[in-house]
Amino acid sequence: MKRFLKRIIVSVSIGSMCVSSIPVLATESKQQQYTINDIGALKRELNSNAFDELSKVEKQKISKDINPNVKAEFFTEKIETALIEFSDMEVDLSTTAEGNQYGEETIDLGDGCYAILEVTDKEDLNLSQTIAKNVKSWINPTVYAKSSKVTKKYGNRYFTASFNVVCGIGGAKIVLENHYKLSSSGITERYGVSSCSSVSLGGTISHGDPVITDKTATTPGKSDTNMHCQYEVNGSAGGVWNYSKTFTLNTRLIYNSINKSAKTITLTHEWTKK
Repeated sequence: MKRFLKRIIVSVSIGSMCVSSIPVLATESKQQQYTINDIGALKRELNSNAFDELSKVEKQKISKDINPNVKAEFFTEKIETALIEFSDMEVDLSTTAEGNQYGEETIDLGDGCYAILEVTDKEDLNLSQTIAKNVKSWINPTVYAKSSKVTKKYGNRYFTASFNVVCGIGGAKIVLENHYKLSSSGITERYGVSSCSSVSLGGTISHGDPVITDKTATTPGKSDTNMHCQYEVNGSAGGVWNYSKTFTLNTRLIYNSINKSAKTITLTHEWTKK
C-alpha cells in the first residue's frame, strides 16, 4: 500500500452492500398518484433543459410527484457512485497553526447531481480547552498553509469524513467521525460518532452505531486500527416500506512512525472495503 505524507489518502468504498428483497405492496391505484414511477423517467426529467430552468419552488413541486421508492433508489445509486468515485482519492489538506486540517473535493455524478467530500482532522478538546483555544484565536488569528506531512502531536483527536450528495430534487448526507488517541504507546481508538440527514428523500436514511473491530495499533509500520458503521436508505409508497438498501463505511488508522522525543506520530487515515 502506498503511503503519503503530504496528503491524506481517502479511500471510500462500499462494504457489505445488501439489497433487501422486500415485496412491493403498493397497489396500482397508489402508484398512479405519482407521475414518475421509475428511475429512467426520473433521469429523463432531471436531464431535460426545461428542468434546469425551473425555480426552486417548481422543482419542489415535481419532487412531490416522484414515487418515494424511485427517489430512495435514485439517491442510493448516487451515494454509491460518490463513494466509488472518491475511492483512493488524494485530498489536499490545509493545516492551521494548531495542527487542525481540512480538505474538500467535488465530483459530478451526472443527472444534475454532484457530491462533496469533506475531510477534517482536529484536536478533541474538553470544554475548558476549547474556551482557552477560542480566546487565543481572537488574539492570534489562524493562518492556513498547505501541510507538508501528516504528523500529529500526542493527545485526543478526531477524524471526520462527510459525503453530501446534492440534486435538483433534494440531497442526502452521511457522516462518520473517528475519535482516537495518540500516545507513546501508539494509536488507540476511543469511539465513533455517526450521523446522516436527507432533504426531500421521500423515505429515510438512517445509521447504526460505529463498531471498533481493532482498537489499538502499537507497532510503527506494521499495525492499524479499524472501525465501521452501517447506513440504510429506505423508500415507501402509501405508508408501506418496500425499498431498503444498506451499505457499510469502514475506516482504518495506519500507524506509520513515531517520534518520541517530539511526542508526535505520523499516520494515514483510510476508508476501505471491510
